[in-house]
Amino acid sequence: MAVSIAPNVTRLLLLVALSLGVAPAVLAGAGEDAYEDYEERGLLMQGEVADYVERVGQRVAAASGTSRELVFGVVDTGDVNAVAYADGHIFVFRGLLARLQTEGQLAAVLGHEVAHVTQRHVPKQQARQRLAGVGAWLLGFLLRNADLYYAAQEYSMAEI
Repeated sequence: MAVSIAPNVTRLLLLVALSLGVAPAVLAGAGEDAYEDYEERGLLMQGEVADYVERVGQRVAAASGTSRELVFGVVDTGDVNAVAYADGHIFVFRGLLARLQTEGQLAAVLGHEVAHVTQRHVPKQQARQRLAGVGAWLLGFLLRNADLYYAAQEYSMAEI
């Protein structure tokens, strides 16, 4: 008895298309959620430092030519980090600010984060990871390798 793989391939292609199309929507409000979380936990700095970062960030955004609305915030932890979300929220951590010596250094950090937003790095990376997960799932399915199949399932459901 012949078994047709066409229905399975069709389902797989649909899964890939949906996975890649959903990625930006999933991340649409992640920065806003982070903003609210930092605010609720009392970690979102207010005042002169936050205003300064906002001013420098908006100047960098204007120089980038983006029409996207960007929101800049300072997180009051010692982490030496900055992070950008797909929805235009950009956070600099107090620990990083303490290491910067000039406004130009802050502008460079913010420029890097603005580029992540304007070049859509986060949604593109998530789409690549989803595609890799689907590929591993398919390979596990076709090779009848349960370990690879289940690892791919876990990977595709992981937080990115």
